[in-house]
Amino acid sequence: MSAPLLVLAPLRAEAVALRAGLSPGTPVLRTGMGARRAGEAVERARVHPARAVAVAGLCGAVDPGLAAGDVVVATELRDASGTVRPLAGAAPLARALRARGLRVATGPLHSGERVLGPRERAR
Repeated sequence: MSAPLLVLAPLRAEAVALRAGLSPGTPVLRTGMGARRAGEAVERARVHPARAVAVAGLCGAVDPGLAAGDVVVATELRDASGTVRPLAGAAPLARALRARGLRVATGPLHSGERVLGPRERAR
């Protein structure tokens, strides 16, 4: 039987915090950062069948308008090589989350190989 949700967390600290705040039994898989590790995590995730998958973490704290607990729904995924992948379904997902009382922001999400420093985040 599949779980209702599988949560992917790039960093160890994110995974620990998520495990503490989620319902018992919700699988949290630490993926590591970057495209290669994300690809490897997809293979590991196959042992955790779920009806929905979420990626959760700190989002690099780039937007000063975001606060702890805010949900970011990506409209597109950008990486360091300049690749942009549009993500369908952001608007209805954001509406559904807001209807449940969550603070939700939408917009592009940058996926990196490492945590960015202050100058890189500003850029």
